[in-house]
Amino acid sequence: RLGADGSLPRTAVCTNRNRCYRSGSYFVQCNRRNLGLWLFQGQTASLKEVLYTIKMNTGKKAHWEKVYETKEPHEVSWTQEFPKTSLEMIHSFPIDRSAKIIDVGGGDSFFVDHLLDLGYQDITVLDISETAILRAKERLGDAAKKVKWIVADAADFKPAEKYDFWHDRAAFHFLTRDSEVESYIDTVQQSMCIMAHGI
Repeated sequence: RLGADGSLPRTAVCTNRNRCYRSGSYFVQCNRRNLGLWLFQGQTASLKEVLYTIKMNTGKKAHWEKVYETKEPHEVSWTQEFPKTSLEMIHSFPIDRSAKIIDVGGGDSFFVDHLLDLGYQDITVLDISETAILRAKERLGDAAKKVKWIVADAADFKPAEKYDFWHDRAAFHFLTRDSEVESYIDTVQQSMCIMAHGI
């Protein structure tokens, strides 16, 4: 975790051949062939780049946690009790009720409510904010048990399964670094089934 002044914690580096660094839930390992490079999120990077990414990602998560902790749904511009466009899009495709659907950046949106009402059975909601996820679960009550909930940054998300329908109303919009955009697009391309749909 970052210190109160925003500084990174002390590093813990092993001295053996497989040197490693830990910071919160992040783990990076020294590249054996080039001790100046580190393996991080499947890519090589300098330790400076690794630390910068960790700090940026931690700050981004803190921002969205604060938003959902301090504002009610009616106080943010993206709230839609009836997500008309998204629902029209999903109705326009021949998507079976057993299709795997993921709502990236879903937070506490009402899209999942409507998907459940429509009878979709395999729904995943991902958001960087745990607070947003908890609010959605509380609103849905017992129905929340029918949904897979993932707390993760869309830029770093590596799915364990492939999806038939990928819905992203705004998460992609907030990716500002080229590396984040490239990683996200690559993840989408690798994580969609044949004949899948993405909006």
